[in-house]
Amino acid sequence: MSHRGRVERVATRVFRNDWSALTPPATGCWTPELTVSVIIPARGGQDHLDLALASLSVQTYPEHLFEVVVVDDHSAPPLTLPDQRPRRCRVVASPDGGWGAGYARAYGAHASTGDILMWMDADMVACPEFVEAQARWHHAHAECVTLGRVRFADADPLDPGALLAAARS
Repeated sequence: MSHRGRVERVATRVFRNDWSALTPPATGCWTPELTVSVIIPARGGQDHLDLALASLSVQTYPEHLFEVVVVDDHSAPPLTLPDQRPRRCRVVASPDGGWGAGYARAYGAHASTGDILMWMDADMVACPEFVEAQARWHHAHAECVTLGRVRFADADPLDPGALLAAARS
């Protein structure tokens, strides 16, 4: 049993870390079942966080199957949720006694409810397939660890409305 009470699904054996034995479904061509928690550690940077959350609001992964947990690592002023964000999104304050991104990630993992944990930085903008592309591997095998690619843009940050318009087009 997993820590969430589900039976672990390991139908295919991965021998010597050769993940080519798996064939995850193509994005847009499958029906997800597992819940996902996207954990975002953040200290300050409200403008960047607003863009990150706006990008997560247009994910192709079903919105009822994922949540976003922003862990505010002692920001002054405290971080708030913008209007443009996923439906299931919350800010939790990192407790006293620890600090830093690692501590915030661990606290966010404990505060989350998803079957799958994903990490994202507060200054990242995710493409619409970000959650789906990684979660499909976890549906193929319960012991996968996924990594996403990061591309850097040489442009001024957009406002959340302009970001959403760009993502939808």
